[in-house]
Amino acid sequence: MDSNGVRFQLLNCAEDFRADAREPCQWDPQCQLFRLNAQQTPRFSDVGFAKAMQAWMNNKAVIEDDFGQLGVLSDDRKNILYSAHWPIRDTSQVLASALLSNQSSNEVSSDNSLTQLSLAPVQAPNNSVFAHLHLGGDGRIAAPFSDGVAEHGLLVVHLARKWQSQCILTQAAQFSWVDQQNRVWLITEPFLTLCQGEPLAQSYTANPAAFEPQQINLNPLQAHWQQALPVNYKVLGLCGDQTQLYILVYELNNLRQSLLIRTLSDDSTQPMQIFTLPKMPFVIGLSVMADKKLALMLVLEESSIDKDLPVIQVPDLNQEQDGNQKEIVLEAKRYPQHSQGSASFISYVFSAGKDKGAHRYSAKYIAQHEIKTLYPLQQSQFLTKGSTTLNRALDSQQLDTLWHRMYIEAMIPVGCTLKIALKVYNDELSPNKEWVTQPALHHQNIASEIPFYQGRFSETHAIDNNSIGPSLSADNLNGIYTPKKTQGLYEILIQHNTGEIRELRGRYLEIKITMTGGGRHTPAISAIRVHHQRFSWQQAYLPSHFHQQYSAVDNQEREGQAADSQTAANGADIRERMLASFEGMMTPIEERIVYSEALLNPLSAPQNMLPVLAKMLACSLPDYWPVYRARNWLSAQPELQKMRGTHAGLCLALDVVTDGAVAKGHVIAVENFRLRRTLATILGIDMNDDEHPLTLGVSQSGNSIVGESLILSADQGAQFLALFAPQLASKQQSEQVAALYEHYAYQVSVVVHASARNAIGQIEQTLAQWLPAHITYQLLETDHPFVLGLSPLLGIDTYLEQQPHYRQVILDATQLGREGILHNPIALASFAG
Repeated sequence: MDSNGVRFQLLNCAEDFRADAREPCQWDPQCQLFRLNAQQTPRFSDVGFAKAMQAWMNNKAVIEDDFGQLGVLSDDRKNILYSAHWPIRDTSQVLASALLSNQSSNEVSSDNSLTQLSLAPVQAPNNSVFAHLHLGGDGRIAAPFSDGVAEHGLLVVHLARKWQSQCILTQAAQFSWVDQQNRVWLITEPFLTLCQGEPLAQSYTANPAAFEPQQINLNPLQAHWQQALPVNYKVLGLCGDQTQLYILVYELNNLRQSLLIRTLSDDSTQPMQIFTLPKMPFVIGLSVMADKKLALMLVLEESSIDKDLPVIQVPDLNQEQDGNQKEIVLEAKRYPQHSQGSASFISYVFSAGKDKGAHRYSAKYIAQHEIKTLYPLQQSQFLTKGSTTLNRALDSQQLDTLWHRMYIEAMIPVGCTLKIALKVYNDELSPNKEWVTQPALHHQNIASEIPFYQGRFSETHAIDNNSIGPSLSADNLNGIYTPKKTQGLYEILIQHNTGEIRELRGRYLEIKITMTGGGRHTPAISAIRVHHQRFSWQQAYLPSHFHQQYSAVDNQEREGQAADSQTAANGADIRERMLASFEGMMTPIEERIVYSEALLNPLSAPQNMLPVLAKMLACSLPDYWPVYRARNWLSAQPELQKMRGTHAGLCLALDVVTDGAVAKGHVIAVENFRLRRTLATILGIDMNDDEHPLTLGVSQSGNSIVGESLILSADQGAQFLALFAPQLASKQQSEQVAALYEHYAYQVSVVVHASARNAIGQIEQTLAQWLPAHITYQLLETDHPFVLGLSPLLGIDTYLEQQPHYRQVILDATQLGREGILHNPIALASFAG
C-alpha cells in the first residue's frame, strides 16, 4: 500500500504465472522469467519398430565408476569385466570378497581368515548368466541372474567395501535399478520387485555351545515384496530419480509407448500411474537428466547426422496438479546425439549437490569412440507469437473494485511486442465478461514505482551482451538479450477501450498476455504489480461539478444503446485519466520523500549509501565485508558506542564481525578474573548464572560456583578483606592482593572453535580495536565446542553437535579415526595383490 492507500497485488513466481501446459507462453524456472516457449524443431531418427527392437535386444548394459572405467558383461554373460576405454578392450575381472551367504541364520565357519579376506572374481553362480547391470546408491552394482529354468536371483557387489552378496528370486529379472537408499528395484515380469539388505560388516562365526539368536543378520539381502505390473505391456527400461520410479513400456496390441510412474515408497500397494508418451519415434531406453526430466534413447541410422534425442518433463506425483497438466511434455529444446556406438545409456553414481538432498544428474551415452554427456543445444529459438491466459485470477476481495494501474518489469527486445488484455467481473455469472485490450506499454525512466527498490531490469541489474544481472547468467538466459533502453519498468493505466466511462470495475481480474518475437528473441516478464482502488485527484481535489456524473450501470446502458458505434469518452472520464497520468508521475516522487528515512536506515539504505552512513557514525567498513555484515555493523553502532571498552561491547562487536558466532557459542570472550575458583561458602550473592560464560546457567551448588563472590573462608578471606577494606590489610595481605591482581586482572581469554576458526584474523583485528589499551588478550583455538566451566568437570562434549565428516587423509598430519579415515573409492578396479 502506498501513501495514498492504494494497494497492489504482485505476480512474480511460477505459481503466479501458471498457465496450461499447452499454452505458447510459459514460466521459465531457470531464468525466472515468463516468456515465449522455446521452439527448436527436434530432428529424430526413425528406424521403425523392427530395427529398434533388434537394437534393444543387442544392447549391453554399461556402467561407469568414479574414475571413468567402464564395466560390462562378458560375451558369455557370466562375468563382470571392466576396461578404461571404449570400445572395450584390455579387460579385467571385477573382484570382491569371496561370495558368502546372506548370513540369515547361524553358520559355523572354520575357514574365517584368509579365504574371507581374499578377493574373488564376480561371477554368476552355477549355470546362470547375468541379465542386466546397474550401478547406483553408494557404489553398488545390481546384477540379476538366471539359468533360464529354475534358478533365479540377484547379485549385489559393493565397489567401495568390496563385498558381494546374493539372494534368491522367484522369477527371472530383466532390469535392475539401485536408488539413493541402496534399495534394488527389479523388473521380474509380470512384477515389480523390491530387494534390500546387505551382509554383515564382518563375518561372524557362531558358537554352537553358546546361546545364539536364530538370525544373526537382521537385514540380509532379500526380496521384500512384489507389485503386479499392468497386463498387455512389454517393459523396455527402468530408471528413477530421488522421489519417483519410471518404467518404459509399450502396448503389445498397438505398439503405443507409455511410462509407468510410482513414488519410491516401501508400500507395495502404492499405485502405479500410466502416462502416454508424446508422439515420437519408437524409444528403447531412458535415463534421468534431472528431477522429473528424462532423456529417451532412439536408434540412430547409420547414415544419420545431426540427430537429436527426446527429453521429456514428467508429472510430479507428490504435487496436486490440474487434470490437463498431468501429462508428459516433450521439451522443445534440441539435445543432439553426435554418434552412436551403442543404443543405451550408462549408469553411474550420481554426485551429491551443495543443497541438502540434491543430486546432480546427467545422461551419458555411448558415442562411436568415447562416452559423451547429453547437453541441450545452446542456440535458442522461440515461438514467433503466442497468447496465454494466466490461470490465476486476481481477487480484490471487494465488489466493483476500480482497477487502477499495472506496472510490468519486462524486457522487450527490438522487433518483439508485448500486449496485455484484461477481463474484470464480480462473479462467474457476470454478463460483461469480455477481454479488454489495454493501451501500449509505456516505458518508465525509473527503476520501480516502489521507493528505493532497484528492479530486476534497472540500470544496476540491466541485461545485455556485456552485462548480465546478478540473478541471471549467460547460460540460463537462453538468448534473451536486449539493449538496456528496451528493458526495465513499463506502465499501463488500466482502462476500457470504448464507452463514455473507461473504468474497469469488478472484484476479479484476469490477465491475458500476447507476445510476438522474431524467433531468436522473445519478450520476457519478471514481475507484474496490479494496483487497485484508484486514488482520484479529480474526486479528492476538484469541486463536485467536475466529478463523474454517471455510474458504471448507466455507462453499460448507454453502451447498449450505441453498440454499433464507437462511443467517445465524456469530459469527466478524460479529465480523470489525464489527472491519473500526472498522479502516476508524482506518486513515485512523493513515495520517495515519504520513505526517505530509509536512506538513513542501514538495513534498507542502498548499498552505495553504506560508506556515507559509516562516516556519519565515525566507523569504518572493510571493503571485503559482505553487504549484510556491513549493514549489521552499522545497525549495532549505537549500542557499540555506548558499551565501548566493556565486556558486553566487545562481545557485541565480535558477534557482528563473525556473523553471530558469539550468540552460537563458537566465540567465547572471558575476563580472566572469572576463571578463579573457590570451594568456600557463599554469603548473600545472587546464584543466577544464566549469563555466565563459563557455566551457561547450569550451576547447581554454591560450593562449585565460578566467578566473583563474597565468601567466608579462613585461607582465602584475607584476599577479599584486603580488597574491600584495604585500611585493615597487613603487608602480607596486600601482597596477596597484588598477586591476585597480577594473576587475573586486565586479561581476557577468547576461545574460538567450530566454524568461527575461519574468522580468526577478523577476530584479532576486532580485539585490537575494541579492547582498552591496558588489557591483554590471548586467543585459544579448539576443534570442538564446549562449555568452559563444565567440560573439564564432566569430561564429555557439553554441546550437542553432529559428528563432522571425515576429512581427506594427509600424510604425517592426519589422526586416523579422529579426523580422517581411509576407505576404498568407488572403483571397478581392485588393487589387491
